Amino acid sequence: MSGPVDAYFSQNAYLPIQPKVRRNLLAIIDSTASQEVRRAAIEEAVYAYPLFSYNLLKLINSPVYNLKTKVASLKQSATLPTFDKLAELIGAMPEYPAGLAGIFSLTRFEEHSRATAMTVQILATISRKFSSLDRERLVTAGLFHDIGRVFLLLSDPEGTGRLLKESERDPAVSVIENEKKY
Repeated sequence: MSGPVDAYFSQNAYLPIQPKVRRNLLAIIDSTASQEVRRAAIEEAVYAYPLFSYNLLKLINSPVYNLKTKVASLKQSATLPTFDKLAELIGAMPEYPAGLAGIFSLTRFEEHSRATAMTVQILATISRKFSSLDRERLVTAGLFHDIGRVFLLLSDPEGTGRLLKESERDPAVSVIENEKKY
């Protein structure tokens, strides 16, 4: 039995990206700046745009690269592909459906994910109980902690809209509880 995620990925290889983000990423790749400067900008984009990060990790860990071990490091995922491969990836990402803007803001999702990742990084650094690799994994978890909500939204926008309206009607039932039931 296939679920909403399978249904989505049967039609799209990657999660969607906003047109503005696509333009920003392509501008970095097409820049006349040195390779090091462009790599640093791509690395910053990986931390700024969780959906781009997810898609890049998916590409790096795909049969295209055929790596012996999975890449979990965002920094490594940003430095492995060539600029041509990055351009191909960006071209393969579908546009974010404009009709979903009233239900869900992709910009707010990315801002929330970055804020969560930064908070986790600060707390992990202060605690001094984590190695740098563990801190990076915690940051990655912070970036992706709500990615399931994006899958749910993309695979069934109407169902997600109903779910959110139900949560608004009955404040005693949280969105998370409704998502679990859904």
